[in-house]
Amino acid sequence: MKQFPLCVSKRIRVRLQRGRERPGRSTAGATKTIKQQTVDGHVWPWAPVGFSNLAGEVTVLPAAGDADDLEVLVTYASGFVVTSRYVNRALTNVRTVSAGAITGRPAGVVKLDGKVQIFGRRADGKIYTVRDTASGLDTTWSLIDGISTDGSPAAVISGGRITLAARATDGYIYTNKQSSTDGPFTGWTKLVDSRTGNAWPADTEPSMVVLSGGKVVVMYRSADEVTYAFESTPAATNVTARSVSAGDRYVGGPSPKPRR
Repeated sequence: MKQFPLCVSKRIRVRLQRGRERPGRSTAGATKTIKQQTVDGHVWPWAPVGFSNLAGEVTVLPAAGDADDLEVLVTYASGFVVTSRYVNRALTNVRTVSAGAITGRPAGVVKLDGKVQIFGRRADGKIYTVRDTASGLDTTWSLIDGISTDGSPAAVISGGRITLAARATDGYIYTNKQSSTDGPFTGWTKLVDSRTGNAWPADTEPSMVVLSGGKVVVMYRSADEVTYAFESTPAATNVTARSVSAGDRYVGGPSPKPRR
């Protein structure tokens, strides 16, 4: 698993990669960074790196390959998204998405060519995307239609193809995957256990990670504080008709409830 949550609080959420720095947002709306001294070791104090008047959480993406560089996505209080590359404790190549404002936290991936693709929920509740091309960032958001959402999307890339997840207004998580590298998305499909066709409503936005073998894991929590986790799996001949879709199939369900 390439990244894991380090700390979650009402004020700051930050993700660390092993031995790497991770930016986060302070209560004053500025960006700060924290770094582990060694792999699995202690962390240094928070240090400012730039940006102010921010809203929401910071999205941090690992750069393509094994580079220590990071792509940082932030949202101004105006709702406009800014992307920048974090290299040697400094923000570089700072660019504002001029296509218009989003609501909530941006999602994104860094593709193998180093280009970033950004996703966000706009005021109409739909999910949109902006691509980074040879001529720069798109100047308009492109709609990925099919559902109305109740929260920000999540995105990962595996095998060159992007997978999205979002909570729809019916309370369930839906996923959407590209048909090929840089190809169109295949359509939103309710996240179900492909063995039974069962689905469970979500009380949180989804989180996603890619395992070392390339499988995608989608996680969320229900209103009764049960964590649900689903892992992508190759198509099988015995899956139920209810789970068939053009994207990945998933196996999963509720995890044991934590003790208090």
